[in-house]
Amino acid sequence: MMKESKKMILPMIFLLLIITTYILIGKNSSINQHMFFNNSFITLPLIFITTGLITHKMSTKDVRNIHKYAIIGFLIFLFILALSSLLKGDEQTFYYRASLDFVFLPKNTTVLGISFAYPDFLKLTFFLAGYFVSQTTLVALINSLKDFAPKTISFVISYLISIILYVLVFTGLNNLILVLANKLTFNEMIGNLTSYFIGSLLTCLISIIVFAIISPFIKTNQNN
Repeated sequence: MMKESKKMILPMIFLLLIITTYILIGKNSSINQHMFFNNSFITLPLIFITTGLITHKMSTKDVRNIHKYAIIGFLIFLFILALSSLLKGDEQTFYYRASLDFVFLPKNTTVLGISFAYPDFLKLTFFLAGYFVSQTTLVALINSLKDFAPKTISFVISYLISIILYVLVFTGLNNLILVLANKLTFNEMIGNLTSYFIGSLLTCLISIIVFAIISPFIKTNQNN
């Protein structure tokens, strides 16, 4: 019963982390005139740390299902938001809905006289692709390395490779589309990628410390 309850709670935890990360993606903190720190790196390490910990505790199939359910939950969340954009409400309701739409449903169109909002599908696709690729890679690498290296070492190697893949898939492809559409210069794309990579390295150091503290209390599952 306890095992089943964990399988129900963990997708909800990842869903909340996905939603928070998606919100923070659009917010940057300036480091200097040419560099910035994307605020999504506040929550991204939590996703990687949690995945790393449960990979040692649960089977690969269970971990993948948890992420699958979290992604499905996020898409359902967006669908419900899109439906709510069709509803009318008072001024306060409109204000809150407009704030949500700005983050999750920035696009809008009118069909048969009905106006509705919808997500930026390119950004959403690259984000979920980056999330899926990075988490799948993280799980696969940890399972491959855990018999040959201590937990923390296997996590560090897996984290670095996985976060780089996330940056390349999400930021790289998203910025490349903007460059091709002449909405971003090539130099600006390189600057964005550099800032993301620096953010990845900084959060990696924090993640290593947190993982090293928690991991000794996690009993490794040998039946992966």
